[in-house]
Amino acid sequence: MPAIDPGRLEREVEHIRTLLPDVGRVTRQASDLMERYADRTRRPGSTSRSQPRLTVPHPVVMTLARSLHAGTIGDVDAQGTLADSLWETEQTELRRTAAAMLSMRQDDGVPVLAERWARTCTNASVREELAGKGIQAWRDAQPEEALQQMKIWLEKPWTHVQAFTLLVLQELVAQPGFDNLPAIFHLLHPVSRFERREVRIALQALVEILIERSPPEAAFFIIDELASGHKRAVQLARKTLKAFPRDQQRLIRRALSA
Repeated sequence: MPAIDPGRLEREVEHIRTLLPDVGRVTRQASDLMERYADRTRRPGSTSRSQPRLTVPHPVVMTLARSLHAGTIGDVDAQGTLADSLWETEQTELRRTAAAMLSMRQDDGVPVLAERWARTCTNASVREELAGKGIQAWRDAQPEEALQQMKIWLEKPWTHVQAFTLLVLQELVAQPGFDNLPAIFHLLHPVSRFERREVRIALQALVEILIERSPPEAAFFIIDELASGHKRAVQLARKTLKAFPRDQQRLIRRALSA
């Protein structure tokens, strides 16, 4: 990986921007840029047959994202087409770039792209970027619409979209200024619908954040879910039990043994 010369990087990125509106050429040149700045390292303990892990410094990703966003600003359709093209390469670095471009938007096209990308995203770190900064500007600008959209996403039958949505909710609930916890508990009911392991792991992490924010409300939610008698509710109660203060633990144990 070459050392980053900010001036040189700006010139390389500016050259790519001059290729707009040719989305195909921009995508190919962006891929070449990532290859030039890639750091191919092997994970500790990997064998010689292991695939190299390609990583690109964050400033490279952000410089490219800002330039491409600026080159298409004012045209959300062009922004979406270009970001989609980067995402569809399946190259991790270009997916990070697409997510960074999305983070600069607040319009109604953001959830459309986020849902489509979440369906095909299997890389945990990229999914976290998309669920975090990727849609934060839109989520903060349209909080009510965002909650309604997350309700829709959780009702979708797609595992990756459900897991993505629970990550978005983790980011939201972790903000000290967010206080609409009842709305989050309402979105999660019933927990019995979350069958896939990937989704249940994200759900547990979210509930543990909710416990930190409000142990009494979280305990009420768990006890209410236990009333269904569903095995997923029981599993969630047992896995999150130790995160509760002693008083709430006592109430939940009583509900578990009922």
